[in-house]
Amino acid sequence: MNYSPKKPRTQKIALAAVSVAGLVVASWACAPAHKISKHPERVSQKPSSSQPGPSQLRRGGKPYTINGITYYPLSSAAGYMETGVASWYGPNFHGKKTANGEIYDMHGMTAAHKTLPLGSVVEVKRIDDSRTVVVRINDRGPFAHNRIIDLSHAAARLMGIVEEGTTMVTITALAEGRPGPAGAPPEAVNPAPDFYHGVFWVQVGAFGVRENAERVRDRLPYPRENIRFQPTQSSMGETLFRVQIGPFDDMGQANGALEDAIRQGFPQSFVVAD
Repeated sequence: MNYSPKKPRTQKIALAAVSVAGLVVASWACAPAHKISKHPERVSQKPSSSQPGPSQLRRGGKPYTINGITYYPLSSAAGYMETGVASWYGPNFHGKKTANGEIYDMHGMTAAHKTLPLGSVVEVKRIDDSRTVVVRINDRGPFAHNRIIDLSHAAARLMGIVEEGTTMVTITALAEGRPGPAGAPPEAVNPAPDFYHGVFWVQVGAFGVRENAERVRDRLPYPRENIRFQPTQSSMGETLFRVQIGPFDDMGQANGALEDAIRQGFPQSFVVAD
């Protein structure tokens, strides 16, 4: 199914289901904002010295590098939705420090994510049976190939993946949060008043080289008026060029367009909100 961005005035433009899988082979190599590790197993080492300090966590923090790959934490979780593979981590990390300085408790309702702001509260929903948990992001990872979130043992048990190891999920950002009692969901702070309605875009890439971003923009199979080319400053003062499709006025439309973008060869796409 194709999904249409919100068209000004009366007409909506249908998103063409044209495959552009070959388009991104060279583009993703040029400083994307979100890049999945090629290493097959989760690594145990902490992020490098560029890991954010406590005073920087609420703004997303500095970029950090693991196994030669640099990750750029987001400044806000508002509007974030992502679909991919969830895994879990437990005894080998229990009692050790997490990226935000807390001690990892595998019995708590927490998780690790590569780029969401530390302290974000997210809903994690299994795609095959709709089991759902709410967890707070307090660590970085997973750095294994194609995995998007590492759940605590407690969250993984509720999701039924302790034995399976992994499952496909959708992550939806809900709010900022603080720890709840052991084994209980986190307490939300400043939840979004209406997360599912607003103005949403699907970001297909963010590039450090303008020409690479323009190349992706120019070859996307959508009308130019439904492609946003958005320069932005990273926390290190560097300019990134974001390429986004939209706008959409509810999360359902945006999620449908996200699925289209993934099928068209942009597996690292995600939803953002204005």
